[in-house]
Amino acid sequence: MEDFIDYYKILQVSPDTSRENIKKSYRHLTKVYHPDTGNKDDRIMKRINEAYEYLSDSVKRNYYDEIYRDHYYEPVEEEEFQDTGYSSGVQNSPIAKELTLKDYREKIILAGLICLFILIMVLILKWTISGMSIIPQKNNPESAPDISMSNAGIINFSSVNESLKSLSELDDASKKADREKSWTTKACFSLGSNEDEVKTVMGVPQSKSYNTWFYGLSTVAFDRNGSVIGWNEVDQDIKASIGGKDPLAKPFSLGSHKNDVIAAMGTPTGIISDTTWYYSLSSVRFDDEGTVAGWNESNLALKVSLGSKEESAEQFGKGSTMQDVISAMGTPTSIIYDLWYYGSSSVKFNLSGKVEDWNEVDVVLKAG
Repeated sequence: MEDFIDYYKILQVSPDTSRENIKKSYRHLTKVYHPDTGNKDDRIMKRINEAYEYLSDSVKRNYYDEIYRDHYYEPVEEEEFQDTGYSSGVQNSPIAKELTLKDYREKIILAGLICLFILIMVLILKWTISGMSIIPQKNNPESAPDISMSNAGIINFSSVNESLKSLSELDDASKKADREKSWTTKACFSLGSNEDEVKTVMGVPQSKSYNTWFYGLSTVAFDRNGSVIGWNEVDQDIKASIGGKDPLAKPFSLGSHKNDVIAAMGTPTGIISDTTWYYSLSSVRFDDEGTVAGWNESNLALKVSLGSKEESAEQFGKGSTMQDVISAMGTPTSIIYDLWYYGSSSVKFNLSGKVEDWNEVDVVLKAG
């Protein structure tokens, strides 16, 4: 482990995740990358096995976590944090250093706000004095303009309010731009792009295998004509896009088109084939006509709905319809052909769409 490898990224889990989630993610990745599934390059599977070996063993994981923290929390020079008021032990911790820098930033922001306030008060004073000045009229030199001190103050405060309103509108526009930026994708190539277009935005691949380019463990797949047919984002960002997520889009459902899924979920992190899209470890399955035939919700919640659970709904049983199950249980977390899953519990339907059987594992089914 001389060259640092982020095993958490490889298994697509967070550093504080449970051992159960690590096993769950490992099992899923094995199904995708195991040589028996058609993967001709076993380097990915070897790296996944290596990551699982370290993270599934508590002793090895503790050892690896120390290296992980040392890699991502590099030490900062002591003089940057002198006179912070913290003890030396706390002062040298990454959290204390982050808090100290945060204090500095807050002080700078506070100083800027004070300067802005002083500037506004000076302008108000200047405008008020200007309003109090008596300017002789041409027709009557002894008369003064009918501008009282209170009127001058009202006019000037109105100008200040307009300025503050403009600043507020700029701030709102900036926040809106940030939100819109988060809704859009950073991608520059898409399905059908050629190799040169991919190379322009992704750079030269670290390795190639058949029609697959590797960027770390992430991949871009091409057809025989050199056009992009898919990708899979594992440890490195793949700058690909087939459309942005619409925050106002409705959830997709069975029979929804691919454009409906894109609007609800954005560009998938993995397109393994025309029939399967991945969003992290969660997936959406399509039929031959390109409409949603099922899904599997794993580590990422999918914006999908078949209907809501009704508290007053009766229990379902053998012969019940799919709508009866939805009323009793709500939208399933996974639909795999004739099986509907709620967690690890499942409901099986026959060819007529009627309940044939069920299996209660971790989620209590409202069945009887």
